[in-house]
Amino acid sequence: MRRKQAAIAALAGIAALRVLLLAAAFPFFHQVDEHQHVDTIHRWSRGQLPGAEAAYLSEPVIDWALEFGSFEYLEANPPPPYLARPGARPDSPWVPEVRAAFASVVNQEAESPPTYYAAAALWYKAGELAFEGVDLLLWVRALNALVLAALIVLAHAWLRRRAPDDPLLYWGVPALLAFFPQDAFYGIGPDGFCALMGGLAFVGAVEAASPGPRTVGRDVTAGVAVALAFLAKYTNAIYGGVLVVALALRMGSASGRGEAGTRVAARIALAGGVAAALSGAWLLRNQLVVGDALATARKVAHLEWTPLPWSDFLSHPIFGPAGFSEWAPTTLALFWRGEFRWLAEPMTLPGLDGALALVSAVCLAFGAASAWRAARRGAWLEPLALLTTLAGFATLAMLSARFAFTDWGNPTRAHPYFTEGRLVLGVLLPFSVVFVRGIGQAFSRLHPAVPWAALGLWIALVTATDFAVAAPAFASPWNWFHLP
Repeated sequence: MRRKQAAIAALAGIAALRVLLLAAAFPFFHQVDEHQHVDTIHRWSRGQLPGAEAAYLSEPVIDWALEFGSFEYLEANPPPPYLARPGARPDSPWVPEVRAAFASVVNQEAESPPTYYAAAALWYKAGELAFEGVDLLLWVRALNALVLAALIVLAHAWLRRRAPDDPLLYWGVPALLAFFPQDAFYGIGPDGFCALMGGLAFVGAVEAASPGPRTVGRDVTAGVAVALAFLAKYTNAIYGGVLVVALALRMGSASGRGEAGTRVAARIALAGGVAAALSGAWLLRNQLVVGDALATARKVAHLEWTPLPWSDFLSHPIFGPAGFSEWAPTTLALFWRGEFRWLAEPMTLPGLDGALALVSAVCLAFGAASAWRAARRGAWLEPLALLTTLAGFATLAMLSARFAFTDWGNPTRAHPYFTEGRLVLGVLLPFSVVFVRGIGQAFSRLHPAVPWAALGLWIALVTATDFAVAAPAFASPWNWFHLP
């Protein structure tokens, strides 16, 4: 047992070091609104929660953008950061104009839900005791290394208890998580954090479906986990539905065993009530202070998106063969590798996105077959993992059909699809469960070592390609390794 504990600790440590290494390799600030996320964290650390007025970039972020902000993400021939240019000084006459331009940028992330920003603000304040400047920024990025390590330990401990006879699951899932090449873990933002919050919510939902006696604390914990996931990113609202399904399964199981329906109903109401109360408190606060329960109206207006009537929902191209075939492979690929660009080009390799999408689709299909067999046995881990995964991706499809977009930004009128897989990283744990079970199912008729070899080969492939596409960033003169 001690050797196994040491092994999972080592795996978590390797994952954390990998994330930290890549976080140090990528310059600040990446194009997925990292400067706005940093600003929001700084505001929370100073007690500046979303208010009635729009928020603009604040002084520390402007200072860091001038000194460290790299143009390598979005320009083919990038100039150095502003203050790294020949002859540039903080008192150069053009600096006030640049500062004013940064100060006019509306922070669209300032009204985001609180879980990540509250946690990151505490991490930020702790880092201020020892770091400043670019070291403090790396410290904030390093939170994702801790988050991923925690998710790995959680996944192993929980799956070992839930499926003690399936070592491919309780070792394979943590191994896949340890080397998952999603670049959202390498920058500052809520998406990597959502992987842990969603994982906790998924664990809570599956546990809620389990028959047999339960303590009040476990039901309360399930409700809290679902609420925290929702308040980390609103796309995690799917966990409210997953919890309802799980509790319905539990109720059905209780009826079959003759268990007192009123007792089960009371405990179900407790779990759901806790989740609703915590989520509702934040939504009510937004309604009273911001004038919008989700606090998304200003962001949607800034992006010039127009909500569509529900009667037009099914007419969106995503629900047709051509639209779906365009959306699904891209979404699966970006769920794996993320959205970083380098010199204005996607950070990928020829054929990589197609391989990521194809292997994902095949493994999910085999995983669905395995989940069907598990459901017929009354085992709910795999069916709920499949349901959660599909619901997560369906959320992006529904958001795509919800708005009419413009000709700038992403999505656009010409490409009206949310393909940003990072937005649903809250389903990373259930996705990994289905993926690994899919590999096991695909090779179930072969030698028992074959699924392990297939999974190991896949992990080696995605890890190698992750470092291959990140190679230009390691050579950047503006990353943490090269800055003074």
